[in-house]
Amino acid sequence: MGAKKKSPRYNVLSFRVSDEELRLIESETSGSRQDFLHAVVMETVQIRREARQTRREERHLKWLQNAA
Repeated sequence: MGAKKKSPRYNVLSFRVSDEELRLIESETSGSRQDFLHAVVMETVQIRREARQTRREERHLKWLQNAA
């Protein structure tokens, strides 16, 4: 039997968010649960956007290298 896979502490929109990141977001919000959850979602959206942009740039660089 294989080792049990460790589940993430929190799973937000299929993104793992560390306790440290949650504490940072919590310290930047006014403390209401709604503000906190909104900040977590917005941070996650930003992370996804940056990841998409990075993948796009990597694909473009690969395309340029293959074209040369």
